[in-house]
Amino acid sequence: MEQKHIDLFWTKVNKTDSCWNWTAAKCRDGYGLYSIKKLGQFKAHRFSLMSIGIDIPQGYVVMHHCDNPSCVNPAHLKPATVQENNKDKQNKRRQSFPKGTANAGAKLTDDQVRDIKLRARVGSRVGYNNGSNIKELAAEYNVIPETIRLIARGITWDHI
Repeated sequence: MEQKHIDLFWTKVNKTDSCWNWTAAKCRDGYGLYSIKKLGQFKAHRFSLMSIGIDIPQGYVVMHHCDNPSCVNPAHLKPATVQENNKDKQNKRRQSFPKGTANAGAKLTDDQVRDIKLRARVGSRVGYNNGSNIKELAAEYNVIPETIRLIARGITWDHI
């Protein structure tokens, strides 16, 4: 990444005693957007970490400890899995979408989730039980195997 892009980036930041707020373009969720010709558009908080040499593994998000979407202070940011970020939101009671069947996008019912939990989990091991495995359950309920794994591990549908 060229230094001129990094220098320009930091001119669009208002540094306070805690958060460093992005002052340029933002998406509707309040996250900053930074565009570089021929390189594309970046979320400002991701670019902040990349500009100081922090690698963000593929498939990871950048989690805000401060819960301020416009903050680009590297001390407030860290790469995290989607699951870690969602758990952080839950722990801070910032989960803004309805859970389970209250969510209009839900493909499963509460009873189906109970059945999946019963059949997909053996003690602390996710896998076989009563002849059902992850792929078979996914096919039976017309969802992807990762959905079954997340349910069995208590990452999603944890209210059931």
